[in-house]
Order: sequence, then C-alpha cells, then structure tokens
Amino acid sequence: MGDVYTIFILLRARTAWLKLSHAERAAIGRAAFARRFDGMTVRYFDAEAFTAQCSDVLVVETPRLDDHRRLMDHLRDSEIFAHPYFDLVSVIPAVEDVYRDLSPAAAQGG
Repeated sequence: MGDVYTIFILLRARTAWLKLSHAERAAIGRAAFARRFDGMTVRYFDAEAFTAQCSDVLVVETPRLDDHRRLMDHLRDSEIFAHPYFDLVSVIPAVEDVYRDLSPAAAQGG
C-alpha cells in the first residue's frame, strides 16, 4: 500500500469573514469544499481559542499529492482566498509513521 499524505493547512480568518453571519459562512464553505476527490478527506478544525498563530486548521489526507494540488487550486479560485476571507499561514505536509519504514525489521522485509 502506498503512503497516505497528511497536509495541515493553517489559516487565519480576516475581518471580512468574521463580519459574515454564520449562514453566510456556511454557504461560502459549502461552495469552496463542494468539489471532492476520490480517496481524499478534508477535515476542519477551529483553533482560535488555543493559539494566536492561526484561527483554523484544515487537515487533508490523500494518497495522491496531485489531488492536494488541485484542491489548493480550487480553493485559490474560491471566495475563501479570492475575496479574501482567509490568509494562508502555513502548509505542513507529513507522512505518518515513516520511522517504521526505516526500522531494521522493515529493511529486512519483516
């Protein structure tokens, strides 16, 4: 089985976003994340109560980095970034448990 890539996308909400009603935010979010890619999951986390670094975190899991690229292109064209309602703070790609592939047992095939 191939790697599953996990990408943490840190966002900071702009004042324009915070001025919207919750219904308006929900509609914009639905439109921005309506496009789906097979095998990709996107989860949303609210972080503003816990850090000043970002207000929101998207967690993307995908076996294909090209799907992540297409998602980012789609978001860039959406109101999320085009208005803009959010600033992109950081994108952190990761692979879970890579150390297991580097262990002596894995190197010997067992």
